[in-house]
Amino acid sequence: RDERALLERTLGRVGDAFASRLDRDTLVALALRNAREALGADWAMLRLGEDEAAGLEPDPGARAALEAAVDGARRSGTTSAHAGGAHAAMAHPLDDEGGMVCVTRPGPPFTAEEQELFGHLCRQAAVAIENAELHARLRREATEDELTGLANHRRFQEVLAGEAERARRTDDPLALILVDIDDFKAVNDTYGHQRGDAVLQAVGATVAAACRRTDVSARYGGEELAVVLPATDLEGARVVAEKLRCAVADLHLQPGGPGLPVTVSVGVAARAPGVDTPGALIAAADAALYAAKRSGKNRTVEAPV
Repeated sequence: RDERALLERTLGRVGDAFASRLDRDTLVALALRNAREALGADWAMLRLGEDEAAGLEPDPGARAALEAAVDGARRSGTTSAHAGGAHAAMAHPLDDEGGMVCVTRPGPPFTAEEQELFGHLCRQAAVAIENAELHARLRREATEDELTGLANHRRFQEVLAGEAERARRTDDPLALILVDIDDFKAVNDTYGHQRGDAVLQAVGATVAAACRRTDVSARYGGEELAVVLPATDLEGARVVAEKLRCAVADLHLQPGGPGLPVTVSVGVAARAPGVDTPGALIAAADAALYAAKRSGKNRTVEAPV
């Protein structure tokens, strides 16, 4: 009765935790810990595809029982228990991709009741992990540009608004960089949108790599990228802008041959009197960007202070 009560309390606690929006790694750790506690196991493992989370290595004497339990679970598609020598093992499949939960313990075989409860725990874990992965994917899709992997326009606006408000409260500097790929329409028109996408991806990765850890790079729209630079004045932003402009030029991207190298024009603006809202920062950086375009492209222009 005591063991049954312990199992039921554990399952209730696990169910409550799994119902919350935890990340996948936390859920995996929770499932393993509670599987060990509920079943008196000395080792547990949860495998998701190629990923594996485990405690200590299983006792060598448990390997035969473990292999038999895993094989049985794969063939049956449900909980499989096996005892061999002084050890018992149990396994349950999580999905159709090879996901598996396994436990071992020294001592008697797992009872039918323990197998039933283990299967219930594993099914709870499978649903919770699937939900966590879905939530993470939806969050990425809501904030990340699919093509470049940078923040999308919505996320850019959120970050800029948040940093502008923080800078207003603390009177800290804030800067914005807008980047436009020179003659990008010619790349698409002449060599096709697949080549254009490849150029965008390469430039996006280069811009992100040239930025500092505290900066947020985003796809502003079309062939325009943006970088929000917290706690950065105009001179600091100019240094970053030149770094990323030169890094793109050094890529020697030539989607259609040597006649069409890829470069970027860059506009830089920083928080100043009258330029302390997201809209004002964007307008100032945009004006500087078009000044760079008009003056010959492949250059950085700063907005006047």
